[in-house]
Amino acid sequence: MSSTVSVKEGWEFRLDCSSDGNPSPSFSWTHPGDGPTYPLFIRSINRTHAGRFRIIPRNKLIPSEQKAVYLTKDIYVKVEVQYPPDPPSCRVGSSARSSNIVSAIQGHTITISCSCDSNPPSIYSWSVTGVSTPTSGQSFILLVQKSTTITLTMENSMQFTNGKNEKGRSETPIEVNVLCK
Repeated sequence: MSSTVSVKEGWEFRLDCSSDGNPSPSFSWTHPGDGPTYPLFIRSINRTHAGRFRIIPRNKLIPSEQKAVYLTKDIYVKVEVQYPPDPPSCRVGSSARSSNIVSAIQGHTITISCSCDSNPPSIYSWSVTGVSTPTSGQSFILLVQKSTTITLTMENSMQFTNGKNEKGRSETPIEVNVLCK
């Protein structure tokens, strides 16, 4: 196994470990996030589990007429938990937005900036109803002429250790209402 394992959030995560030894060793682990130290199994891995897992094989040697000896050896594996884009947090100018409706004065320019949590990071693109040229980046500048809908699309490409690939995608429409004199 490589020193880094990439999995998708929500997947069952299990490590099957073996080691030579007489007697055969038992295994436990420590990891970020919640969950048991034994068995080496997480029913639904989540982003709080991302990080360094320590796998600990142990065995107890009991030689004839001598004291028992406990042996351990630590093995470390980095676990990367990947997930598609979460809903974005957006701002218009310096004001945070809690809804997807923006009111703006006709003839004025507004700047909408958004970010989302995803692993790997997302690529952002913006499109405006009736305009054929999309733009990219985390910010979008609009000269307000008429009411319209802006669509923010966030995408990432997840690649997992098991050889599977998956695209993550989230779209958020933002309605721009025009305020007139």
